[in-house]
Formats: sequence, C-alpha cells, structure tokens
Amino acid sequence: QGFVLHEAGQRIEHVHFIDSGMISMVATMQDGAQIETATLGRESLVGALTALGEHRAGTRAIVQIDATSWRLPAADFRAAVEESPALRRLALVSNELTLAQIQQTAACNALHTADRRLCRWIVQVRDRIDDDVI
Repeated sequence: QGFVLHEAGQRIEHVHFIDSGMISMVATMQDGAQIETATLGRESLVGALTALGEHRAGTRAIVQIDATSWRLPAADFRAAVEESPALRRLALVSNELTLAQIQQTAACNALHTADRRLCRWIVQVRDRIDDDVI
C-alpha cells in the first residue's frame, strides 16, 4: 500500500496486469490538491495506452489496497500487441473501461452529495477486491 507505479508526466515503463488489490489513478492540481479519478482492480491494466506507442502518464498510479500484478516492459507489451489481435482488443477494452469510469467519477463528483459519492466508492472498492472487508 502506498507504492507508486508511476507519477503524472513520467514515461510509462511497464504495463501492470493487476492480479489482486486496488490501484488508484490520482490527478494532482497545481495547488497540490489530489483527487482519485479511477480505481483499478483485476479487471484492468495499468499502462494499457502504451499499446498505441510510447506514452507519458496523465495521472499518478498508486497502490491503494495491497496489490499484486504481473509486470511487462512497455516495449515488450507493444511488440506483443502487434502480434496478437486478442491482446490488442484487451488493451483497448481496458482503456475504454477506465475512461468510462473516469467520466462516471467526474459526473458523480459534480452532481452527487458526499454520502452518495462515498457509497459509489465503497461499491467500486468491493468490486475491485472481491472482499467485504475494506
């Protein structure tokens, strides 16, 4: 918990295939304030955009709940994606799901009360870690 996979602006060096736990994608404002924009679990890849070419992270990726993952160098991931249409689809679906979650989180943060946002977050965490104890 607390381990940073990458910081915003850093070149993504590895793609992480999450096996367990939860990774938070966190945006940092100029004044240092931070907001979680997505929670990723075993349904996600961290760094999947590297499938399209070298990529710099737009957010910080930090382990929020103890996690394990399989790690692959980004260059090797790109080469594998070139060879495997199934892996390419997996990378695209992972990116689409993460984008959809970021959009939903933005809408909830703008339109819902704090108690409703907390309820959404608890359900998301439960889905990511498949455990009733957070």
